[in-house]
Amino acid sequence: MMIYPISHINTHIPFKSDINSKKEKNISTPMKVGIGTLSALAVTSGAVLIRRKAQKPMIWKVQEDFSRIFGREFTLDETRDLADKYKRIYHNRNTATYITELNKQLKEDFGYKNTNITLNIDGTLGAWDKVNGRLHVTPADQKTHDRVLHRHKRDIFVTMVHEYTHVKQSEIAYRTSPEELNKALIKRNYNANLNDKYSPEKELLEKMAREQNLTLEEAKEKRLEELYNSPNEYRLKWMDEAFGNMEKFQPYTEEYMRGLSYIEENGKYVSAEQNFAEYRKNWLEEEAYLTAPFAKEIFSYITPIFR
Repeated sequence: MMIYPISHINTHIPFKSDINSKKEKNISTPMKVGIGTLSALAVTSGAVLIRRKAQKPMIWKVQEDFSRIFGREFTLDETRDLADKYKRIYHNRNTATYITELNKQLKEDFGYKNTNITLNIDGTLGAWDKVNGRLHVTPADQKTHDRVLHRHKRDIFVTMVHEYTHVKQSEIAYRTSPEELNKALIKRNYNANLNDKYSPEKELLEKMAREQNLTLEEAKEKRLEELYNSPNEYRLKWMDEAFGNMEKFQPYTEEYMRGLSYIEENGKYVSAEQNFAEYRKNWLEEEAYLTAPFAKEIFSYITPIFR
């Protein structure tokens, strides 16, 4: 298997500067190819819709999808071998076992076989806790119909690819500048507290501004500097262990510039619960969502066709 010199960098997913702000142009050309597989034909006379017979994607399409998701080239033989591994995982009827085995395989294929990533099978559909190295996934009701279970397994597959893309983003950001990433995570947490009606941070900030004769923005910057310099606010202990021995990127290289973008987006990140529109526009999420069509196409290849 040929591996790019920067094998941990998924250059197959379009970078932020390559995505046009217009909605129509927000999908890369390769993705547009992957989307129309099960499209319907409209017959103008009588407005009748005729659905194409469901078909599995060709092996070369799956080969491209693996490359786009995992960021390295696969031969056709390697593609078949890897697809067979995912097929065997799919046939686990117990979804907790399915999730555990799928996590193990994705972890290896993303390059984290020996990395201490904790899998939490809980009530969270999908979440990546980069501070503690935890991946959260939700199980399914074991008594569901085969068709429903099939769809749930597909959603889990797509979700876990999405979340492991966030793991990759964390690695790239860390290898660009741990110091700046730590500041971005502190800023992100502080902004979340300011917007939390149950947190005292906003009241404390206003008090600080009054007592020191500062504007709210000046007070906020001063408070952030205090947090940046506080040992108690260090948020990279897990990443130090996971990525600390990896070579740092050289300034102004492609991977370095990508990492700077990830760091900036971490600082601006808001949760879906806080503001869904802003969450969805954040490039960390935008990029992770771009993997969905590729993951769905792989899943379609490795599983039975449900009509």
